Amino acid sequence: MDRRIARARLVTITQGTALRRGSTSPTKLSMDATDYFHRQVMVTYMNEPGTVDNRDIIGVDNLACASDYPHNASTWPNSQRIVERDFEGIHDDVRRKMTRDNTLRAFGLAGVFA
Repeated sequence: MDRRIARARLVTITQGTALRRGSTSPTKLSMDATDYFHRQVMVTYMNEPGTVDNRDIIGVDNLACASDYPHNASTWPNSQRIVERDFEGIHDDVRRKMTRDNTLRAFGLAGVFA
């Protein structure tokens, strides 16, 4: 995904919330749309290096690497090689969060596999 497109999408969400608050039909939302996105949404990706490049826009806490095993469209048996490629030069803590920790948190298993 092109960085400009990802950033434009989140900016549009925020602007839309601000416009809605000033409209004649006010919303009861108390936060910006991007805050709701970061609180409520988990994005999975598979074999898309651009997603890792845009992690600061989407939010490291909102991304989870997927492999879609055992389907034919999965990255398996090359999943580890793809993760190595996508996370080259990226800190191990960020890699662990996006390839493991976020998924465990999303399924309520963070304390189980400490």
